[in-house]
Amino acid sequence: MGLFIRMVLYLASGMIAGAGFASFDDTAGTLTVNIDDVAAILGGIVTFAGTFIFGRFAKARGGQT
Repeated sequence: MGLFIRMVLYLASGMIAGAGFASFDDTAGTLTVNIDDVAAILGGIVTFAGTFIFGRFAKARGGQT
């Protein structure tokens, strides 16, 4: 499960950086993030992770996924 969470975080950070939702200012040394766009991405990731976790829970209780 830890590996899965790490992989999702890698994917999320790559998407945020690649889509231009975050920008780094070299002179000030600050990272600026557009909260609205990142919230939409994180909402999708939480939904994906929630369905995965629910599937594991259901399978552990004897159900099929």
